[in-house]
Amino acid sequence: MTLSELLHKVTFEELIPFMSLFEDYNWNLASYKMHYDYLCHLSEIKTESKRKPVNTLLSREVKFKGLYEPCSFDVNGWRISLAKELATEVTVNNSLSETAASWLWNTLHHYGFSEYQNTELEQLFNHNLERNACRYRKMYQKYIPSKKDILSVKSFHQTIRRVMKEYRKLIPWKEEGWVYSSHNKSRDWRYLKRWEIKREYNKRICEAGAFIEDLQNRGQNIVVPPDLDYLSVLFKANHCLIKRWRSYAYDITKRYGYFRDLIENYNLLFWIRHPNSILCVSSSKDYPITVEEMDLLHLIVGNRSGENVFCVKADDCLGEEIRIDAAFYTV
Repeated sequence: MTLSELLHKVTFEELIPFMSLFEDYNWNLASYKMHYDYLCHLSEIKTESKRKPVNTLLSREVKFKGLYEPCSFDVNGWRISLAKELATEVTVNNSLSETAASWLWNTLHHYGFSEYQNTELEQLFNHNLERNACRYRKMYQKYIPSKKDILSVKSFHQTIRRVMKEYRKLIPWKEEGWVYSSHNKSRDWRYLKRWEIKREYNKRICEAGAFIEDLQNRGQNIVVPPDLDYLSVLFKANHCLIKRWRSYAYDITKRYGYFRDLIENYNLLFWIRHPNSILCVSSSKDYPITVEEMDLLHLIVGNRSGENVFCVKADDCLGEEIRIDAAFYTV
């Protein structure tokens, strides 16, 4: 049985009880739903590969034992993985639903839930982070604050403190009979802190920069997005949460209901409490956004007390689907 056949043998509702084996899934359930629908729609690409069959059968005692990485940073990577045969293990007796849930968890956490999201995740990998941050610094030079200014942002400072506490746990305590091996512990500590500050700083630039670049350059503007002076608040925000959602209904008559279902039944807006938002809704010219679908933006905004800005784009790459890009932030 291939992974594609496995996904078509189970419904998404059958997977939900097993999500709790891997994490507190409530905050991310809508992403799992979108990822499941996207993979079910993809067709398989069979290749002559020398790799072993896909092993997604997890032991309940050791959750991550033998976990296979089943996709790569492109759509064809997923298509090829869907055509792979499942490996079986005599010692593990998982149901089809539990096996499918484990595979969804693995692909979602490592590669995102859509073809455009895993491209952004790739930018945040260590070997790409510095290069992409440098590119955005050149593009938005006068809008990006310095490291010194960012350190005065409360959430950034708290993030660095939390990470350094984790480092401290990794260093063996002297009273336990272990001695830190470095000749200059304080110097190494300063190096780790500078490295974390630089990484978090670059990560913030890349996340906000990717959203701003997409908002300015993708598709054709129907309702013009805010200018750079306004969007630059994302670089300086105390908290910033960027979300990208897309309907995977593959039917123009169902895409409103698809998003409504994500909001009402799959916790799409779970833990989004930021008062301000920038929303961009996109569709193709052949299948424009309806008045009913524009009401989705009001559902997403809800009773937020801050500034809420909307823009609309035409993007022919979307076909019959609609896409919503949102940045929620606290100044």
